[in-house]
Amino acid sequence: MGETQNTARMAEFLADEIFKWFKWKRVGTTNVDFNCVLKEKHNNKTHPIDAVFTYFNPYSGKQVYLNTDLKSYAKSTLSGKNFTDELNSLGKSIECAEISSEWKDNFVVAIDKPYIIDGLLFIFNHDNSSGKELDDILNQLKIDKINIKKGQRLIIFSPREIDYFYTIVNDIKNFKAQEKFKSFDDYTFFYPDLKKSRRHNTNDDEWQNPATYELLTAPWLIVKYNNPSSKFKESYIVYYNGRGDSVDEFIYLIDTLSAYQLVSSDKEVQVRFYNSHKNVVSFFEKAKDLYLQSWNLDKSRKKDLENLKPSSITSILKVQYNEFEIGMDIRGISNE
Repeated sequence: MGETQNTARMAEFLADEIFKWFKWKRVGTTNVDFNCVLKEKHNNKTHPIDAVFTYFNPYSGKQVYLNTDLKSYAKSTLSGKNFTDELNSLGKSIECAEISSEWKDNFVVAIDKPYIIDGLLFIFNHDNSSGKELDDILNQLKIDKINIKKGQRLIIFSPREIDYFYTIVNDIKNFKAQEKFKSFDDYTFFYPDLKKSRRHNTNDDEWQNPATYELLTAPWLIVKYNNPSSKFKESYIVYYNGRGDSVDEFIYLIDTLSAYQLVSSDKEVQVRFYNSHKNVVSFFEKAKDLYLQSWNLDKSRKKDLENLKPSSITSILKVQYNEFEIGMDIRGISNE
């Protein structure tokens, strides 16, 4: 199978740790099967579930449930892998989950509220030696070999994406440790009102906004946090996941942040670049200068732009997990 019980648990621990900071919740029991209700079509008696995570999508107004397959691989276990079987299995499981009373009873938090069920394949490289090989395998997936019903979504989090997520989580933890904010209720994920998409939640529950799948895979995501010791009215962190190798992309970013009304003298915005070009900070500062020129060197706008503080963050998911210790000391991770 390519996974031992203990290495498989590594992915479970990591997913719990990442998703709780993204304000997802794990619901129901882990590592269970539920009965297939389309036995003739699927040729299955049951469908496996490693975990089910859920969050509220502020734009759609729906609760999202993710039937999750957690995988943990080393370089030595990748021979012949293509993940087609895993994705087809996920597709079958969410097709059944949509009409299964057993699944709904076990995992749906509020049956009277609108929700959707997606599939998530979470692929962790536990020996830190095969991230590129796994990404290459995923890039070669043949979509026509994956059988999913129209309207269904199968989401893949690759080793690189997981590394990016964990790096963000670690950075958020550091902000909390530095007492930039005090609790889970003092930071949230920012969703601007767009022309075609407006938020369904109210200002009262703004501080509970999760990082949706769409936000996590966008070129950037924005965290808003409540910093009681800051002189600024509002505080933000922008995590940038682009290449960072041109000035033009940062002019576009600054223009977008301005459209979101985040470029202001009463708001502090830290722009954090993940594994970007070595000159990324210089490119960003030059973009600020060029953007200011488009405002005819307006002094007020210059003061606004000075509150955009760029810096780089690098990958930190390089810790080798001790398989024996994990096997001997199984601990749950709180979603509080």
